[in-house]
Amino acid sequence: MIYVLGAFDGFHLGHQALLKEARKIALSRETSWGILTFSPNPKAVLGKRSFTDLFLPQERERIAAWLEAPSLEVLSFTRKLAEMGPLDFLGFLESRYPLQGIVVGEDFRFGKARMGTVSMLEEECANRGKAFKAVPSAWKDGEIISTTRIRQCVRDGRMEEARNLLGYPYFVSGTVVPGDQRGRTLGFPTANFSVARNKLLPHPGVYGGMVLVEGVPYAAAVNIGHNPTFEGVRGIRVEAYLSGYEGDLYGFSLDLHLLFHLRNERKFPSSVELIAQLREDAREISRRVRLWSTSGEGEKILSWLRRASVPGKG
Repeated sequence: MIYVLGAFDGFHLGHQALLKEARKIALSRETSWGILTFSPNPKAVLGKRSFTDLFLPQERERIAAWLEAPSLEVLSFTRKLAEMGPLDFLGFLESRYPLQGIVVGEDFRFGKARMGTVSMLEEECANRGKAFKAVPSAWKDGEIISTTRIRQCVRDGRMEEARNLLGYPYFVSGTVVPGDQRGRTLGFPTANFSVARNKLLPHPGVYGGMVLVEGVPYAAAVNIGHNPTFEGVRGIRVEAYLSGYEGDLYGFSLDLHLLFHLRNERKFPSSVELIAQLREDAREISRRVRLWSTSGEGEKILSWLRRASVPGKG
């Protein structure tokens, strides 16, 4: 099997180039290919600061399915593994996986203290009769596409830029749980999402998004923040108003695909003014999501999502 090897906190356009190369090599050798990655992310184990995931493990599984990767192998990353020298690490992979070839990015490093280089890996693969390919970094707007760059886009709420680098919208997965019921009282019932604490969230604000519920797409006005109009709200909340949806979403596992940032969160003098703004937000978001959904990009993404959608109600 030909393996694409890397940490892959997400599968951006640069990573997708690696998948294409692995598919090409596997076809030429009449074998299969797949992704070999790690969990938790090596930075979460070795870093000195707390680490937030760009994509959670279950989210990465769905992205791999969208991209039609035949196999996704996840290796548990531990400090013991991190202490292996480069050659020991390569031998460990050979003993555990049917390794016929390796595809990596040109900046890939491996083994203890990241001592293993691409040139070392290429030489070792040649000595062991295995295929090898280092794929050049992908560029966009004069900069290398990297997970670090995408993480900063998400933090800043620049969702359209993140989407252009990923090749699909950034999304937040969660389970719908009971909230304060305040939105229902105001005439805007929202789905309150329970999201993993280690999931990277965008800057507080209102976002235009799309949610697939049992195969049907709905425009979503997504609020990420503290609801400053009302007293007593603590901690970041993720809530979504689904235009046109009627029904009970409690218990559903859903993905919020964030397409664009609409406005910053702000405190309104009264609930009347808040409702007026919510109506305006919902109209504008529905208009823009409808245009996106009928575009070439939107149609492609919706096809992906339907191919590997979340389970629904758990």
